[in-house]
Amino acid sequence: MLLCSSGLRPPTSVGDEALVRLAASAACDGILIGDGCTLRAAEALLARVLHAGLRAGAVLSPLDDGTAGGGGRRRLPRLGAPDRDERAAGIELATRALALAGSVGTPLALVRMGNLPLAARAADLGRFFRRREMDEDSDGEACLMAALGERRATVGAALDACRWSLDALVREAERRNLKLALELAATPWGLPSPREGLDLVAGYDGRRLGVLLDPARLGVMRRLGLTLSRERHATLRSATFLVADNEAVGLDVGYLPGLGEREDDLADRTGVPAEAAVVIMGHADATDEEVIAAAATATPTRER
Repeated sequence: MLLCSSGLRPPTSVGDEALVRLAASAACDGILIGDGCTLRAAEALLARVLHAGLRAGAVLSPLDDGTAGGGGRRRLPRLGAPDRDERAAGIELATRALALAGSVGTPLALVRMGNLPLAARAADLGRFFRRREMDEDSDGEACLMAALGERRATVGAALDACRWSLDALVREAERRNLKLALELAATPWGLPSPREGLDLVAGYDGRRLGVLLDPARLGVMRRLGLTLSRERHATLRSATFLVADNEAVGLDVGYLPGLGEREDDLADRTGVPAEAAVVIMGHADATDEEVIAAAATATPTRER
């Protein structure tokens, strides 16, 4: 199955029709409902998607209920938050997204745990990387080492929170006959890392909980020197429920295929289950022609 991500045409800014039309023009089987979409917008979009003869291939959880950034919340609550109240709010929103997915027979939900707050700033690391100030004893290396050190000291509580949230969401997924794909992080500021994600997944039924394989994020890790062993990469591929077809520029991911940098060995899908869906991701400023060209080069996993 080839999916078109909602981030390419965010429904909250351009409405439903643009995304549905783009997916059809790009010959995608369906749509991943996530970035640029709220719970309310997702309800309307799902109806429009199904009416157009497309599949609702996956839904991101949690989705904002429309209050983040407005009068209610400043940001979306994190499933990986050690704070119990924030985590409970994230679970409640994620559960609503799973209920929405299950109501229309969507087979998969993408689970996003959220960021890990660190005193070291991700923007600083990005600036040092762009300036090529990442050599030994450089400011960039110092920033990265500070972030990694702080992460090691604080990530334990966050991973416990991730397990708490996954316990609830896996139970809900079983009720809704859904599979869950865990989104993995590329930098010290994200949750969980690929290694941590595999450890989390190992604690659950592998037929219910898997991972999102994102070669662009793996490429970012490599540029930062945070390499993944060949054995762990093979394990990651075998646990994949969803493949992200996107590229990176520097430390930034989410560029449409053909508009960024791709490392072929990381994009290799050897060992990825044949039923794993592929989702084309990119920024909202990508033209229809660029998306159609990207989709023309994308190959569903079953054909590889």
